[in-house]
Amino acid sequence: MKHKVMLVDDNEGIRHSLGRTLEEAGYHVVLAEDGQGALEILQEEGHDIHVVVTDIRMPRVNGYQLAEWMAVWDFQQPIIFISGYGDGGVPLAGPFLSKPLSASTLIRAVGRALREVGVKPPVLPAGLEEGVIEPSVRIVRPVEE
Repeated sequence: MKHKVMLVDDNEGIRHSLGRTLEEAGYHVVLAEDGQGALEILQEEGHDIHVVVTDIRMPRVNGYQLAEWMAVWDFQQPIIFISGYGDGGVPLAGPFLSKPLSASTLIRAVGRALREVGVKPPVLPAGLEEGVIEPSVRIVRPVEE
């Protein structure tokens, strides 16, 4: 069984690049374009999702609001926040990764989040977890809108 990661980002290029990176690392990835889409996915298959990786700044429902709704609905999956704009000085319900980020940084963060809740992450190719090698995808800073 592959561990399921929900990836939430309003930037399509980043969403697909990060999703592909996680898939190459052995995860099953569910994509959502914003927090509203993520909430809809959670209502349908939330208990099958192991980790949520979410951008903070998004239209409709942002990453902070997504985390709040997850708490209200009693979803207890680890949440990893990502942003190219900083964490906004708001206390977060999980670790924060600043964009641009390397594939190995993302993969290590997801693996760490799984281990913290007692789930064994997939075995990575030699060198990947240590950041010696990178998957074929490079994560770049989003274009300023």
